Amino acid sequence: YVQVPIETSRDRFGRITSSYGICRWKNDERKEFWQACIYLLQVFEFITILILTYYAYRCRKISTEYNESTWIGLILWIDLQLTGMSTLLPILVTSEEDNFLKSDAESYLTGWSVIIFFFCISVLLLLFVPKMIALW
Repeated sequence: YVQVPIETSRDRFGRITSSYGICRWKNDERKEFWQACIYLLQVFEFITILILTYYAYRCRKISTEYNESTWIGLILWIDLQLTGMSTLLPILVTSEEDNFLKSDAESYLTGWSVIIFFFCISVLLLLFVPKMIALW
């Protein structure tokens, strides 16, 4: 945990009056290790999505009563797009100096919140709304 002063917030005597705290890596080797783990998990998720897409395609001709492959295929397509966005998110919000500034942390958190929201909404709506419509 590091306390970072805000240079633009000074009193009339030139002293810094505001700061914020952020977490930083002490050891670059550990940072690279955990980043590699995260990227391996994303590769695993991508492979899983491809396998699920294949099975949704194979199940497309099952009788209509049990056929959800259209909706599951659409969910997997949205999930694939969100996976691509989550892969690019750390690259887009990290500054050039490789410092994780306050605005970067807020952007990162906002980006992940939006990605998780759309993933949950896509699964819930695309699985349950067609069932509710069929019941009516």
